[in-house]
Amino acid sequence: MGWWQRIFGRRSEGRPARLTEEERIEQDLTAEPISRTRMDLLWLSESSMRLMETSIRAGRQDVHAVVGSTAGEGMGDVTLEDIAWVEEVQAVADRASAAARRREFRRAIRLYREALDLAPGCDQWLNSIGSCYAMSGKVEIGIRYVERAYEVTGQKTRIGANLQGVRAMR
Repeated sequence: MGWWQRIFGRRSEGRPARLTEEERIEQDLTAEPISRTRMDLLWLSESSMRLMETSIRAGRQDVHAVVGSTAGEGMGDVTLEDIAWVEEVQAVADRASAAARRREFRRAIRLYREALDLAPGCDQWLNSIGSCYAMSGKVEIGIRYVERAYEVTGQKTRIGANLQGVRAMR
């Protein structure tokens, strides 16, 4: 028995085992995506989010999100709860983006995964994780992530361009 176990006892039965990298990749790539409305909200600028929040607080009942969806798809009512959720996810993603700009790709991937845990199957975070993997030299893993992002996105042009770029890194 190691010193940690002597002091703190055995590992809690309720605590999940740590996933291998391949298991985590599989989990990321097969998660059921969040709703189109919430996914679209994550693409909005902060000023657009503030405008939506102001409209909701003013009592407007017809606040909808349609960003990257095709005609008629993805329209949904937006609530203050949705906006608070976006702020929570975006705070994590902002830290991830800062790490990626500093070329700290392992840290960026870890942080983008935190955002992905809050927004499973989100095209934006799958795309960002894929880009970080590709930039860190793990191009094939990166391609898998960006391909999945392309499958679930309403932002075909934006993510499609990134997919071409990542594939060109082969």
